[in-house]
Amino acid sequence: MAMSRSPLLAAEAQAAKAARRSDVDVRELTLDSEFRAAEQLLCDIWSVGPGQSPLAREVLRVLSFSGAYAAGAYRGEKLLGVAVGLLADDRHTGGGVHLHSHITGVAREAQGSHVGFALKLHQGAWALRRNIDLISWTFDPLVSRNAHFNIQKLGATAPRYYVDFYGEMSDGVNSGWGSDRLLIEWRPAEHRANASSPVGEEPVEAVLDHDADQIPLLRWSGNSKLIACRLPENIDALRQDRPDVAIAWRHAVRKTLQRALKEDFWISGFDRRFGYILRRPHTS
Repeated sequence: MAMSRSPLLAAEAQAAKAARRSDVDVRELTLDSEFRAAEQLLCDIWSVGPGQSPLAREVLRVLSFSGAYAAGAYRGEKLLGVAVGLLADDRHTGGGVHLHSHITGVAREAQGSHVGFALKLHQGAWALRRNIDLISWTFDPLVSRNAHFNIQKLGATAPRYYVDFYGEMSDGVNSGWGSDRLLIEWRPAEHRANASSPVGEEPVEAVLDHDADQIPLLRWSGNSKLIACRLPENIDALRQDRPDVAIAWRHAVRKTLQRALKEDFWISGFDRRFGYILRRPHTS
């Protein structure tokens, strides 16, 4: 059954608008020169040298050839962003055949200019054009800017927490920090940014907070229906300057989110002050 034109047309219009706003042209990768440039950009973003590519050009070529998603964001002839996804079954999502977005990266010089948003909306329109209504991916739950982007800006859900999803990683971004990940599920036909804070007038219990020195503090009472799991203000800076505190945050966030999801809380939003906002079912 063909996808209704209304969600598809809306998604295409939103993708085009996002590309204009970020001053890029997002298009699928098809040429060997494009695959080479994409591999090099990913190496630069993940700070790895030759032979350690997050995604080799040969694999990019195979994915593109087999009908997977491989796209780049260009400003003129310069490649500023790459996104790659592959078709997946429902063993982890329960949502039927969907697109799993394996990797998305934006050049450091273009970060903050909405290139990642343009790539995601292009990916969403691409999926809807093929009658795929669900896209999944994973991200490091300690990175607050990505949590805000995924949950608030895209309006996605985060139903599962995985400990050391990739095992020990060797790239310049993840090496030594474990690879815990939250699973994201996004339905592009229902895309709507959550512009307002997910916290209203309701009392919120900060079950994970921190002291004035950024040391994580677990404070779970077990009685609240609305809880918050705070994140460090800048995990990248902690990893560089105070690695012991960064590792303490990994364990504290892992313990908090695993317990919350096990106790039937669901992540309803992300707030820059409070962090992850979680609710029990059937509470408004």
